[in-house]
Amino acid sequence: MALLAVEQLCIDYPARRVVDGLGFRLEAGRCLGLVGESGSGKSQTALALIGLLPTGARASGSVCFEGRELLALPERERARLLGARIGMVFQDPMTSLNPYLRIGAQLAEVLMHHRGLGQAAALAESQRMLEAVRIGGAARRLRQYPHELSGGMRQRVMIAMMLLLKPPLLIADEPTTALDVTVQASILHLLAELRRDFGLALLMISHDLGVIADIADELLVLYGGRMMERGPVAAVLAAPRHPYTRGLLAARPRMDDPLDQPLFAIPGTPPAGGVAPGACGFAPRCASADGRCTREQPAWRRLEPEREVACHHAA
Repeated sequence: MALLAVEQLCIDYPARRVVDGLGFRLEAGRCLGLVGESGSGKSQTALALIGLLPTGARASGSVCFEGRELLALPERERARLLGARIGMVFQDPMTSLNPYLRIGAQLAEVLMHHRGLGQAAALAESQRMLEAVRIGGAARRLRQYPHELSGGMRQRVMIAMMLLLKPPLLIADEPTTALDVTVQASILHLLAELRRDFGLALLMISHDLGVIADIADELLVLYGGRMMERGPVAAVLAAPRHPYTRGLLAARPRMDDPLDQPLFAIPGTPPAGGVAPGACGFAPRCASADGRCTREQPAWRRLEPEREVACHHAA
């Protein structure tokens, strides 16, 4: 049985659907990468999984975690389960950490609330976890405030906070977006080590295919809230079957490109708030689109073992 199984997940706002029919499975110790442009539904999916969708949004379908249907649980019971069993690391650690509280107080609160530890024991365990995520001078860092730490260190603090309860699943929503490439590489290396040492399952959300290539086992490409392509990372990046995946890869600059060569960009703009039913959402931006693409939504189909795509023209 998969640790996390999502089937036909839809997320609706009063006037629009932002995620339409999403489905995937994630096994213990594995990493799934969700990729797509801004507005593709990646972060909305993460918020639906942990029950943090804003007022007015509604999730339907099935989200089964450790054999329990999360969408059917009462809110209090779901919050208690998620707090201990699913960790979430957001894009900007500065907005996730309380600027008025010391790092030690914020870490210790997790253990005091969920495990009933005393303050001294909670601080000791917090120090050990900071050391586990490679923060030097951990005892001194516990006494500091968030603004006294660099962006990379704040992100490591957030990862440490999520790991204090040793959850089997960690969701990372663009955890390296605001970091320079050197710090980004160290965070990705840290996440890979934690997967190995703690047996974590990792749901990695990013718009950067390079980040996903470094850490994920499987790749799921989203566009306008719909699934475009899925498969093993190496296979998808080596031979993408969907025009959108090929466009994302072509848009990444290469070190060996001539300096005067114009950068490639997918023409047009992503749909605002999902796509209309009854058509391929990528058709207005796709060079391969024909009349069928504008009349008929492509079926999600298997091309070969472990490779699936939603495209009328997939080879």
